[in-house]
Amino acid sequence: MVDVRAWSGDITRREFLRRIGRAALVGGVPALVTACTRQQSGGRSPAPAGSGGGGTSTGTLAPVAPGARTTVLTGTTDEGYVDPKPALGQRYDATRWTSTASGDTSPICAEVGSDASPGVEIEWLGGLFLGRVPTTWTWDQAHSYGGAAIKSYSSGLTTYSYLRVHNIEDGIKPQQVAANIGSWILHDSYFSAIRDDCIEDDDFMPGAVQDCLMDGVRAFISEQNESRTLFASIGPGESRFINVARCYVRIHTANAGNDGPGYFFKWQGRGVQNHTPVIADSVFALAQEPAEGWDAAGFPPDAVFIGTNYLCWLGPGTYPGPAPAAVTVLTGDQAYSMWTGVRNAWLTAHGMSSSSLPATVDPFLITHDARVPVPSPSSD
Repeated sequence: MVDVRAWSGDITRREFLRRIGRAALVGGVPALVTACTRQQSGGRSPAPAGSGGGGTSTGTLAPVAPGARTTVLTGTTDEGYVDPKPALGQRYDATRWTSTASGDTSPICAEVGSDASPGVEIEWLGGLFLGRVPTTWTWDQAHSYGGAAIKSYSSGLTTYSYLRVHNIEDGIKPQQVAANIGSWILHDSYFSAIRDDCIEDDDFMPGAVQDCLMDGVRAFISEQNESRTLFASIGPGESRFINVARCYVRIHTANAGNDGPGYFFKWQGRGVQNHTPVIADSVFALAQEPAEGWDAAGFPPDAVFIGTNYLCWLGPGTYPGPAPAAVTVLTGDQAYSMWTGVRNAWLTAHGMSSSSLPATVDPFLITHDARVPVPSPSSD
């Protein structure tokens, strides 16, 4: 039996694969995963006050396995980057790369792998993704256009780290080329003005997202069966969990037409089983009723909560929506103080200037367009 409490801490690539019952292979041998020390504020982003999260510590998510192939991207481009045949253990170092392709020449800024040539042990590190999707577009227009910062096809684990993504339809789109063989990790990344989903996990893969800021996005994670067909969404021996640790998420209207926020968890199995979120020391915020009604602001009924988790109602009066008993609901000045506090603590911890913007700011007014600094790797 899986002890879900174990998911509350930092997770290395190797440990993640061990927990979901898969070997980490690079070049045919077990991957030796190195730790990266986050140099800003001495470690990971702080847990919310009163959470018992232990403050800051040394991060443990690994940049890459020794010997992995690395493609270095630099400069600024308005054209989509495509690598249809990633090598085994392929790493993309985009720490000095900026893409303005989405909304200009290509809906997708970076597309790696394909159904015919999926990647194995892919890692994408860094990158500044600044979309040019018109702010006048409604959700229907943005959704029809589609797109993402990164779309990846994999037959194993894909890791995304230190991304800065603004004004793009979806953030990341992890794809698996066969059922129940893919997984993903996202960490230390910052999303704003996302027109649909920060994480589109519509292939129903287990994953982990930690130490991320999603400030002014339509939806946090999507796991929906769009085809409405029946399939084994969670295979034999596959983890049934998606881990969420120290994430700070504000859903907000991100399209023209005032359609309202989307979802914290867009869990729409439509006949198949969704993963179970294990949520640790995280803060969720919103200021108005979601476009799909108050149920969209809820959490999956089987969600597991660890530590102290908050829901900040940034609108007037008492919170009119649902909240599990394990989530502390804050309103008024307490909600504003909590949300702006964790947002600014995350920015400071990641080497970015804290923000004087109000808690309910329009996501398109956010001007933190600097890339998220990437710490240098160090050994275990």
